[in-house]
Amino acid sequence: MTVLPGAILGPVLEKDFGTSANIIIKMLDGSMPALPKIGFEIVDVRSAADALVLAMEIPEAAHNRYLASAGFLMMKDIAQILKKAYPGRKLPSREMPNFLVRLLAKFDATLAPILLDLGVKRQVDAAKARRELQWQPVSTQEAVLSCAKSIFETGIVK
Repeated sequence: MTVLPGAILGPVLEKDFGTSANIIIKMLDGSMPALPKIGFEIVDVRSAADALVLAMEIPEAAHNRYLASAGFLMMKDIAQILKKAYPGRKLPSREMPNFLVRLLAKFDATLAPILLDLGVKRQVDAAKARRELQWQPVSTQEAVLSCAKSIFETGIVK
C-alpha cells in the first residue's frame, strides 16, 4: 500500500520541518515579495498520517495506491487565507509574471523546482482514498492556518 500526499502542511513540531512549510514561512517572513502563478494539492500532516493508518488497517488496501489531498490551492489562495487570519501582517498579494520567476530562478536555486508547474494546474482526485479508506481530511484552510500558527509558536517566524 502506498499513500501519495500533496504538499504537506499543518502544524510543524519543531524548527526542523518539512519543505512544504516553506510555502507558508516565505509568505509570513516577508521573503516572498510576489506570488508565483503556481498551486499545489494540499494535505494536512495529520490527515496524511490518518490515511496511512487507515490503509494499514484495511487488508483490502494492500497493493493499492491512494492519493492524499484535501484540495488544490494556488499561491494566491494561500496568501488570501493568511491575510484574512493575520490582517496586520504584510503578505504578498500580487502575482509575479512567469518570465520573471524563470529569470529569478537563475539566481535563486530554491525556485528551480517550481518552474515546471508555472501556470499549470495539476489536480488529483482523492476520491479513492475517501471511498475505500473512509478517509476524511481536514480542510485546506485548516492545514494552512494550523501551519502558520505553529510557525509563530515555534519561533520560526517572529
